[in-house]
Amino acid sequence: MTEKPRGAVINSASRVSGGISSDDEATLVDGSTGGGEPRADASPMPLEQSVRIGRFTVLTKLGAGGMGVVYSAYDDELDRKIAIKLLRAEREPERDRMRREAQALARLSDPHVVQIYEVGEQHGAMYVAMEYISGATLREWLKSEVRPWRAVVEMFAQAGAGLMAAHAVGLVHRDFKPDNVMVGDDGRARVLDFGLARSIDAGGTEVTIPTPSAALELHEPSGSSNHVLSTSLTSVGTLLGTPPYMSPEQILGAPVTAQSDQFSFCVALYEALYRQRPFHGTSREALCRAILYGPLPDAPSGARVPGWLRRVVARGLAKQPEERWPSMAVLLAALERDPVRARRRAGAVVLAFGLTAAGASAASWGQASASCSDADSLLADVWNDDARAAIVTAFTGAELDYGEHTAGQVVARLDAYARAWADAHAEACVAHRDGLRSDSLWDHQVSCLSRRRVELASLVDVLESADEPVIRRAVTAARGLPGVERCADLDALTTEIPPPPDELRDEVERVRDQLSKVHALDKTGRYEQAKTLAIAAAARADELGYPRLRAEALYSKGGIEERVADYTTSGQTLRDAYFLAEEARDDELAADIATLLVFIGGYGTNDSAAGLLWARHARAKLARAGRPDDLRRATLLSHEGTLLNDLGRFDEAEAKFLEALPILEREGELRQLSVLGNLAIVQSRQRRFDESIANFRRLRELSTEQLGAGHPETVVSVMNLAHALTYKGHNDEARALLEDAIERAPAALGPDHVTTSNMWSALAKIQLDEGDAKGALRSSERAYAIAVAAVGPEHRRVATILTRLGTVRRALGELEEAARDFERARELLTKLYPDAHPMRASILHELAQLELERDDLAAARGYAEDAVKMLVAVEIDARTLAEARETLALALWGLGERERARELAAEAERALCADDPEDDACARIKAWRRERRSRG
Repeated sequence: MTEKPRGAVINSASRVSGGISSDDEATLVDGSTGGGEPRADASPMPLEQSVRIGRFTVLTKLGAGGMGVVYSAYDDELDRKIAIKLLRAEREPERDRMRREAQALARLSDPHVVQIYEVGEQHGAMYVAMEYISGATLREWLKSEVRPWRAVVEMFAQAGAGLMAAHAVGLVHRDFKPDNVMVGDDGRARVLDFGLARSIDAGGTEVTIPTPSAALELHEPSGSSNHVLSTSLTSVGTLLGTPPYMSPEQILGAPVTAQSDQFSFCVALYEALYRQRPFHGTSREALCRAILYGPLPDAPSGARVPGWLRRVVARGLAKQPEERWPSMAVLLAALERDPVRARRRAGAVVLAFGLTAAGASAASWGQASASCSDADSLLADVWNDDARAAIVTAFTGAELDYGEHTAGQVVARLDAYARAWADAHAEACVAHRDGLRSDSLWDHQVSCLSRRRVELASLVDVLESADEPVIRRAVTAARGLPGVERCADLDALTTEIPPPPDELRDEVERVRDQLSKVHALDKTGRYEQAKTLAIAAAARADELGYPRLRAEALYSKGGIEERVADYTTSGQTLRDAYFLAEEARDDELAADIATLLVFIGGYGTNDSAAGLLWARHARAKLARAGRPDDLRRATLLSHEGTLLNDLGRFDEAEAKFLEALPILEREGELRQLSVLGNLAIVQSRQRRFDESIANFRRLRELSTEQLGAGHPETVVSVMNLAHALTYKGHNDEARALLEDAIERAPAALGPDHVTTSNMWSALAKIQLDEGDAKGALRSSERAYAIAVAAVGPEHRRVATILTRLGTVRRALGELEEAARDFERARELLTKLYPDAHPMRASILHELAQLELERDDLAAARGYAEDAVKMLVAVEIDARTLAEARETLALALWGLGERERARELAAEAERALCADDPEDDACARIKAWRRERRSRG
């Protein structure tokens, strides 16, 4: 059998012309724009290899479908492979529609929708440039092996998230089927071929499916051209879609909505689960009658699909659109509610606490309980020997250097958490039994402990099937479980925000259970799954209208958007969440949201003013909450320190880190590692290398002890230590550490992780110091290639590596090339930091030194003057400022401004010789001044 081309982004159905082919998979093409049937030759121009379309070079033909022909192509400007579709559309109205819809899709950026890059025309033919995907269609993925029903549901949930994203911007797909979903080699599903997509607003009138008798009477064969079940299916021009997946309203020619996509989605999901379609017919007419009026068949014998899942899919297959799920978001949330796993996630409320669905008081269970000593049993179905064994098996089976070590750390942490939970429950139970706690307080404590139990269960679920990204974050996730001590804080419990209305309580708890799953996925790095669930949870919370729940859901969603570096969207989501928390009078939640906005303002969007303002909001909320919360304060201090460091305000940043660190150490928080690393970086930037090296050594020891030698964070700590050592001239130790880090990096971080670019850049510095400029150039070029591929050409890391490249090329005497590298770095840093900044001053100083070598003294003076002014403005350390003044003195001396040059050189000498008179820089400036004095 000939293998289908991988990477295709179009279904393989042949174009329908004149009549419908016998293949039920064929997509029916819209000819409703007038002018009768499209001509058989209404096709895009044929292309040969190497023809250009716009800026794209055509490579090979990938496939053809009802809406056009798809080629692979190369984007010369952005250096990437793409797919490009030439569309079949001869009539101007049809081209206009396609153009508008393609442009709408181009504005849609979602990980589960094929990205549209550009829409244009060439030689009268429309083209759409889009993401190239290496992988297989969802249909091929399903056929390649027998998939467990959970794996099928998880993959369809990703595709459903793509539909949900399209619906959110007003688009309906109208032809969803397994052939129109690609499963990439990365395991991510993307919905594609929106060739039939139309705006929801194009027509959203309600449709009522006529009864079978009315339909038969209406559509009795009469030879009329208006015969819906014959004419519509035997001529192009009225129906759109693929018959087996079409909704009843599509068959009737009524306007389609998001509910129509939902029907098609559920047909495809039913087919994937049961390996047969829900509706059958020996002819097209019979098939359409089955879709319109036929009942859903019984499940095939031997099908291993749970009843709850069948009910979820069946609702999506309801004949009337209004009887289906309210939205894709709600459908996806329903698919996630696996009752077997919910036994863990939801806390088994009735069994564990004796609470009925009607909300009976926990006191009734407490009175009925003969003993409070069996609290351990309440966690038996969540944390037990089977769960421990599953985690150890998953972690050790991943063949990671740190897998076994991490498994031991995680199991020990979860054991301790379970003991603390059981102790807290037993203590509360005894106090209530002995009359020391009211029924109301007991209810509050039970609710708090139940929520902690759900968080634990959700995390265990993820850890039992852990892969490398999960294992990498597992210790942090386990340590990040919400503390049970809060459940014993009676003041905190009694000042909690009022609960939701009784009629909403069960639904609110269900959404919170879903958010617990989101938290577990988020903490363990499964961001795509977490984002899908968070979107669904936020949609459901919005429907319920309870402000606190809406704020919680948006906080989760915004946090995940931050983790995947979608900072603009995250900022908007979190701002909405903040004001909802304000509305709910939840000061602690508002403080958490504002704290994350500090980080986004400083690191994500380079909006330092906004970040500093959000820090004030966070402090105000923590103060108004009225309860000391050291961990929240430490998190805020850490984010403030990161922001201040980025602003070049190193003294203030260091103070924040030093205040946060003892809190995190006392609480046993793993976040102390990142704060300790940030403290060492700030000290390094102030050229306090001895202190920096000491803290990096401590960080390496702690990381190795708590995470293992091969853990990514440990590998990064080794790299940072090596980098600091180079500034003290300890190149032998630094090289050994770097070579170890580079060797471990592929297994720990992935083959070309952005952090490895820093490793190669640090190695280049060592090679340059040792006189191996050519080796330094090779290492710098490798660092640059990795960084650009990982974070794009506009990132600050790229600017740093460009500076290194320029320094190396300058050492090689390649002054023109060095100037280009420095200038590109300067332009990028000016864009990133419009105000005075140490990194901008550094590149100006590099340019000044380069111009001195090129004997352009005026240019050198200009750059050096700007560097000195900027360094004074940011109050940089004395040594860095002294080096810039030294360079300016050299330029001024050459230009004949001797008096000012002498003054600057004297200032530079005082600073450079203050700490170590034997320092090379001190000796250099002294020699220069002696020589000038001897000349008079």
